Amino acid sequence: MRGWSFRVLIFEDEIEEGIDISPVEIKSARMRGKYRNLKIANVLDLPYEDGTFETIFSNCVLEHIQDIDNALIEISRVLKKDGTLIFTVPSDTYGENLFHKPSFQTNRDELDREVICTEAEFALQAS
Repeated sequence: MRGWSFRVLIFEDEIEEGIDISPVEIKSARMRGKYRNLKIANVLDLPYEDGTFETIFSNCVLEHIQDIDNALIEISRVLKKDGTLIFTVPSDTYGENLFHKPSFQTNRDELDREVICTEAEFALQAS
């Protein structure tokens, strides 16, 4: 939920669901009135049934999760078959690329995220 200003710029309609591990962030989001439902939740144990969402959007959150492998598996679980995960992570070029040329970059020397994403049943696409 952090990054609410980004949400306001991108999404015109009310967002169906929002989660955050922080009660303070949930309260802040509730005051803005852009979410239909808000829940305090951990990405490692999402309070939704399998295949609940067509799209999940995460803005500058995944880089804070230590157990990213299991987080991606849990996100995959609540996505519908062929659902879409859209995420951002900060980088040196985050601001200049935010609205201009989306890209996917990975440091394959550090970790092979393609393997992790495949195990979580995600297909990687560069845009």
